[in-house]
Amino acid sequence: MRMDFPRWEDGDPTNWTSRAEKFFHFHRTLEESKVEVASNQLDGDAIRWYDLYETYHRVLLWGHFKSELLIRFGPLEYENVNR
Repeated sequence: MRMDFPRWEDGDPTNWTSRAEKFFHFHRTLEESKVEVASNQLDGDAIRWYDLYETYHRVLLWGHFKSELLIRFGPLEYENVNR
């Protein structure tokens, strides 16, 4: 069975992060590789945001990346996640 990593589509990232986590589980992706794998599938505003974020912050782990992505692109209810 083959499972492809989901491509980013503009909008609420909740579904994308959920599918990404299924991919990581299926492929037994190492924690330190998850952000690199995921960021290669970003597009549009999300990749521009990530490139800028990466410039000014240290290397992210998946949990932090996911939280920041939800805060930036998710519905308003995510604004206070991990803050």
